[in-house]
Amino acid sequence: MKKSHLEKWYLLNKFFSKKILIILLALILLFLSFGLYLSFDRSTITEQDVGGPKTINGIMVDQELDAKLERNSIEFWYQFLDFDPKSGSLSVNAFIWPSSDLALLFSSSGTARAPISAFIDNLSTQTSYEFISGDSIGAIPIVIDGTNPLGLQHSNEFYYPFDQYSLDTYAKLKNGSTDSKIAINNSNTYEFFWPSQISGYVFDVWRGATFADTYDWFDSEAYEREKISEQRKNGEISLLIKASRSNAVKLASILIYFGIVLSCVALCIITVYIYRGKRPPSVTALVWAAAQILGLFQIRQMLPDNPRLGIALDLYLFYPGVISSLLCALILAVFWVKKDDFRI
Repeated sequence: MKKSHLEKWYLLNKFFSKKILIILLALILLFLSFGLYLSFDRSTITEQDVGGPKTINGIMVDQELDAKLERNSIEFWYQFLDFDPKSGSLSVNAFIWPSSDLALLFSSSGTARAPISAFIDNLSTQTSYEFISGDSIGAIPIVIDGTNPLGLQHSNEFYYPFDQYSLDTYAKLKNGSTDSKIAINNSNTYEFFWPSQISGYVFDVWRGATFADTYDWFDSEAYEREKISEQRKNGEISLLIKASRSNAVKLASILIYFGIVLSCVALCIITVYIYRGKRPPSVTALVWAAAQILGLFQIRQMLPDNPRLGIALDLYLFYPGVISSLLCALILAVFWVKKDDFRI
């Protein structure tokens, strides 16, 4: 039996609708896979020094530098603990790690064999630390202030999850000999990093030669390895840090807001069909609308790191979604009340 033009159009439309749906699902899966790939494409702390030494998983891999720090020197280790986007501050454990001739070392602390002094730039009221022979040397908890030395425009949680923050900190290390009582000599030093365990953030760090006023972070000379090494030989450390949300946080946030938009669009489509008389008003649609209004706030709370209300994505997506859902619920309620048929 020969099919009519209407039947042919229906079958063709049905065929292409399935293909479009399959393509959309494939694109979504591809997007998710790419997002997961980006989430594992880098470590939580990336050292950006050009040609400089690296610290991989808390282990120095520069043998030449390791040899220079073997005696009469002090390594300075940073362990990032927590980042507060509201203040832009970074909590850190700072480890003063002398060479074996200056201290008896254990796994996470040591005992000084010679006097050691350190100035560590931080928000605490204490910035100077003194150790004499026999003193225990352990982790020093500090908080680095988010002064935004790079002048980043999105250095505010309002731009979540694309906000970025910059910080800088400084340290000055001195030591004496085993038979002296005062740390008067500038220490041969270098800074290193333990792998960060701060969930949701990645950090870029730059060693610099900005301890003196000669250069600032916008000068290319500040990142030259020779100038950095010269300051480290004098016990001077300057460090630039940039904190950003991880790719996993960005992907999760985009998916959550995408879900909010899709659910609002679906409710608007149902409301339009009922308004135009193509579908009957029902309690099911009312329940859907009411549940969605409450559900939007629950979905919003699923955002990683729980950003404050009123971020940019709230203003452009979440609040319009809540308002449109409220309007749809009102329209559906009016049409259901005016319905002649009292059956649910």
